[in-house]
Amino acid sequence: RELCGGADGWMRVLTHPETGMVLSVGRDQYRTPAALRQLVEWRAATCMAPGCGTPARRCQIDHQLAWEHGGTTELTNLGPLCVGHHTIKHHGGWCVRQIPDSGGALEWKSPGGRRFVVRPERKVPVFRPAPDDDRTSEATAPF
Repeated sequence: RELCGGADGWMRVLTHPETGMVLSVGRDQYRTPAALRQLVEWRAATCMAPGCGTPARRCQIDHQLAWEHGGTTELTNLGPLCVGHHTIKHHGGWCVRQIPDSGGALEWKSPGGRRFVVRPERKVPVFRPAPDDDRTSEATAPF
């Protein structure tokens, strides 16, 4: 740890404990690593702008909360946008945000105030611990 802790070229990578899927590199790296890009492209097979059908593999990976405003390079802040929609998002007066706990859905708000929700084709599974069963906890609780 001492040797690697201060070394250049190392970065923190958050992976899923069971699948090994790359979930985040946080603020350590702007560029999306290949494994994380592959997950973003798998989740949304096309550009995440309303009505666009550009394949995700031809899109840029957008930070919904821009890197320069504190955005992180993690699945919950990334989505594929074609060059045109990426430009419109940043310079066209549109507001775009990833809806929390939606599996990657984006809400687009036009300069005129209209809202559009674009959902990805697939949801990344969320693994949560099973809720405690009251009967189990009573049976194993000491008296």
